[in-house]
Amino acid sequence: MAAISTRQPSITISYLTARGTRRSKNFAGNDLAAARAFFAQKLAAAADPQITGAKPADWDAAGDVATEELTAAVNIAIEANPAPVRTKLGVAPNTKTRAYYAGVEIAKRGMAGGVTKEMILAVDQAYGKRSNLIESEIACRSVWHGLAGAGFQTAAAAQ
Repeated sequence: MAAISTRQPSITISYLTARGTRRSKNFAGNDLAAARAFFAQKLAAAADPQITGAKPADWDAAGDVATEELTAAVNIAIEANPAPVRTKLGVAPNTKTRAYYAGVEIAKRGMAGGVTKEMILAVDQAYGKRSNLIESEIACRSVWHGLAGAGFQTAAAAQ
């Protein structure tokens, strides 16, 4: 004979992190108050919380008023302080490495000339954090060989 279980299913709330990735947190079925508090906290932080899986039967009855009030407060806060719009497109400044600048210089000068001292100096100056000609040369040669191996050519070399 099977035992009758009064155990409720677990609750999973997924939300957006500050980096824009979606994470989820599990709550035991008997920990409904903690789940509600976490949901309200993420709603107030505009993290777009969502209940995945089965929603508890008494969730809506107990939490609708608070959720609606929090949603209204969050909407007012968002309208008062809109998120800044990123107008400048391109590569973020913290991702511009020596290899990035080597690619930029190769795009300017072309593949036909190979890696030159002028190119290495330009990469070193563009990187600007600390002068290291050896690192700049390694980056230039690495990017040049990677592009050459992939079959990239300049228009003059293709003719």
